Amino acid sequence: MPSLEPDEEAVLRFYAMVERGAVGPLVSYVNATALPPTGSLLADDAGVYVYLDRHRFSQRFILKVVNFNYSLNVVYYGEIFNSTHRFRVELKETERGLYVGEIKGLTQGYYSWILGYSIQGPLEKEEIIIDRGYGYIDKDSELKATYAWPADLIFTLTISNYKYVPPEARFYVNVSYDGETWSKVSMIEIGEGAWQATIYRIPPGNLLYKVFYVRGNKIGVIDEGVRLVNGSFVKSFIYYRWPVKYLHDIAILDQTVQPLEVLQGENVTITVVVENKGNASETFDLKINANETLIEVIRRVTLEPGDKKVFLIRWNTANFATGRYFISAIAGPVEEEVKVSDNVFRSKAPIMLYSPFVRPEIVFMNIGYEGASINGDNKSAVVVLNTKIKIIEIPNRAPEYGSIGGRIYVVGGTRPAVCTVASKVDPKRSIIYMYTTRLFRGPVNVTGEIMFKWSVLGEEPPNIDVWYGLLGKNTSDIISKKVRRIGENTWIKVSEVIKGDINARFGFGYESSSKKLLSLWICARNFKAISAEPVNADIIGITNVGNYSGWVRIRIVEGRGLEDLEVSLNGENQVVIKDGNVIQTAGRLVTIKPGETMEINVRALGTSDYTYTMIAEVFDREGSKLDELVFMLYGSAE
Repeated sequence: MPSLEPDEEAVLRFYAMVERGAVGPLVSYVNATALPPTGSLLADDAGVYVYLDRHRFSQRFILKVVNFNYSLNVVYYGEIFNSTHRFRVELKETERGLYVGEIKGLTQGYYSWILGYSIQGPLEKEEIIIDRGYGYIDKDSELKATYAWPADLIFTLTISNYKYVPPEARFYVNVSYDGETWSKVSMIEIGEGAWQATIYRIPPGNLLYKVFYVRGNKIGVIDEGVRLVNGSFVKSFIYYRWPVKYLHDIAILDQTVQPLEVLQGENVTITVVVENKGNASETFDLKINANETLIEVIRRVTLEPGDKKVFLIRWNTANFATGRYFISAIAGPVEEEVKVSDNVFRSKAPIMLYSPFVRPEIVFMNIGYEGASINGDNKSAVVVLNTKIKIIEIPNRAPEYGSIGGRIYVVGGTRPAVCTVASKVDPKRSIIYMYTTRLFRGPVNVTGEIMFKWSVLGEEPPNIDVWYGLLGKNTSDIISKKVRRIGENTWIKVSEVIKGDINARFGFGYESSSKKLLSLWICARNFKAISAEPVNADIIGITNVGNYSGWVRIRIVEGRGLEDLEVSLNGENQVVIKDGNVIQTAGRLVTIKPGETMEINVRALGTSDYTYTMIAEVFDREGSKLDELVFMLYGSAE
């Protein structure tokens, strides 16, 4: 290149190959004239400047993210490209919600750019574009953007008396940010009396909503208000009672009387079943008559529509003359009752009452236990054990679970779950499983739902073998294991009881299949652990009010629900249940002298609803049964 003095010109001939991406046409030959003092620029014969120097530039991406759910596995990125080159950089979080990345070494020219993120879906990685554009780069530059993370809004409508909802009724949700422009979303029925609508990927902020129904030409607003959309998903629960015309109708369905032959002073057991056949809640009195004499009144019985209730009445015949007695049960009537003919039930066979003879006689006595309730005749009782139930919810978060052979993911939606995924699973490989990371000390009842999904080369196997059970502190220690053959994409309800005073965790996983699996998803949701504190109490007393000694024992008639139960009389075990299995149904005879009171002791442990019926029987010296007392144990895990 010759040097030139000011105002001096020179004609030059160049052969040039311009790299792709540089500015100017691709030429093989030009005539150029130096125009001082332009330095690095030359002008061709037409006066068009041609760059002889090629500079390198950088593009910086700055993304501010609002309302981000950090539990999601998201990677933000910036991308820039032209017809021949493509550059991509992952944006790093420099401070909470601010992501920055830079691409260096760009040549001058026109480029397209993309700002987006990638997220792991249930089966494969998905890429979402936040923004994109096109521009000319001739210097270092910055691209700034703000992204409001969208959320899913879920409306759940529950109707208490849904059976009165007409089939043509439809339910909708209207939403708006400004109160002028509204969007309508249909609600779908997801169960008995429950409807749901999900609005996907909406920006955060205060959202106006109206929940309403359409029936023919009638529109009825159920609920309206404002919801703050903030987070990956927002749930809104709405409860509604469908307006109906009330029909009042109660009825006695059945009545039984036992025994039909008794001695004066003995008890007659009367069982009455009452149902509310109407569609309104009813409160009424239930009366029991022996012939025309009132022997029992149960006041203010309340039944909801469709509910049934069984009543157990003990009639002590001590003050009644010998003879024949018919038992009648009378319910209500209630106000505006549509049918009263079924409010009265009269026994078909009479009770024969005979004269007594000298013998022992036992009754229940209150000894101060708060949960015991003794009927007025002292011959029957109901006992609610003061159990203390504790329910521990296991959240759908990755830190609450662990896996072998896969990685933990959180899957969203209307019913969130946590999943682990593995690839290239051998047909007989059985070390892939998921388990709760927390150890529980028994007795604990662990319940939840599990699901398996898989893929193979060629024809899909219709099912695979899976297992679930209990693992020790070391996950290789299997305490119990159940193998089950299942189909794909089916949620299975599971429940395991950690018995005794041991530490264990719930586990489940893959057992085997007929061929190699390319991928295997194992998911869990709705897990919780239910534990209870044991009960040890003297609940009620048995007293001999007769003038002869008798022999007493307790036996179980029926029942369910408790893991452990011991019923004893004067320290003698009468009924024993261990780990839910009945070990002893009745005890040995215990002597009870005239005027003596024995305490019934109960030791119980359970994590679910329970009910048991037991009978205390009294015998004479010859072993003939003379009398019995009935008591019920019941309670709830709520």
